[in-house]
Order: sequence, then C-alpha cells, then structure tokens
Amino acid sequence: MALFRLIVVFFLAHMGLVAARLTVSLYALANKASTFTVGVILALFSLVPMLIAMPAGRWIDAVGPWRPTLIGILMMLAGMILPAAFTYATADVGPLMVSSALVGTGCMLVMLTMQHLVGERADPGNRQADFSWLALGASLFVAHPFVADPASILKLTSSAPTTLVGAHEKNARQRSSRRRTASSSGRWSKVIRLID
Repeated sequence: MALFRLIVVFFLAHMGLVAARLTVSLYALANKASTFTVGVILALFSLVPMLIAMPAGRWIDAVGPWRPTLIGILMMLAGMILPAAFTYATADVGPLMVSSALVGTGCMLVMLTMQHLVGERADPGNRQADFSWLALGASLFVAHPFVADPASILKLTSSAPTTLVGAHEKNARQRSSRRRTASSSGRWSKVIRLID
C-alpha cells in the first residue's frame, strides 16, 4: 500500500508539471509572446532543475524525504498561483518565467524524493518491479483522455486501419505516376525502377 501512495504523489506531481507547461505556454501565446519567449519559458521548467538536481539529491539523502517533498509541493503550488496573482497585463512574462522555474524545481524535488523512497523501502529482490510501477504511474497522465472517454479508443483504433490503407493506396498511386513519367523520359527509367 505504501508503494501505491508514492505512485499517487509521483503521478500528481507529474500531472501538475504537464498541466503547468501546457497552460503557461498557451497563456503566453494568447498574450502575443514571441516564439522565442515561449521557448525560454518552457526551457526554465527543465533548466533550473537540471542545474540543482545533484545538490538536491544530496540534500534529500541528508535531511530525509518529508521536508523536500513538502517544499517541492509548496514550490509547485506557488508557481501555479503566481501567474494568476500577477497578470500578463501588469507584469508581462516575468511571473511566467518564475512560475516555470518554481514548478519545474518543485516537481523535481517531489520526484527525486519519491524515487529515493522507493529505492529505500523496496525489497532488494523486488526493487526493479517497484521502480517499474513508479514509472508506469507517472505515465498514466498520458492515457487520461482515454480514461475520460473510452469511446475515443474505439475511434482511434477503428480509423487507424483506414488511414493506413489510404496512405498505402496514395503511395501506390504516386509510384505508378512516377513509373509513367519515367517510361516517357527514357534515360531515367532505370534509376526510378531501382528506387521503387
């Protein structure tokens, strides 16, 4: 049961990160930010965590898991509230940049702590399976539209073969068109037959 709770916290942190990345970028684009600015904002979700990941891991080892988890969750909450407190009209992109760094760093702290706890509490013979479950738990966020609308799975799977057949027929038409052109041009016909 303890592993399930860690997976839930890991999942919620990952969901918060993905939702914040999407929301911040769309908010900046809606307010006419340049693509470069949006790229910088999105890079800050990973840049700051990348720079402090090693010291953060050592800190988690030194102080234990609960303080870094609490600080990470508070950083994520502050990062999510910041753009609402300082709107784009009053503060431009500054709050979005700070928000990106806060959410990314907070998520990194939570995820490092959850990984630390799984490694520490897992049975040595079962450690690989526990880490696999942790990774699968975070990836559930990718599948959430299918969970919300199971009919979408049917739409996706029913249209896939039609799409593949349509693409194959289109490619076959293009190849036959190239062959007709090649046979009329004479000297390129051997080259095109080799390509086909």
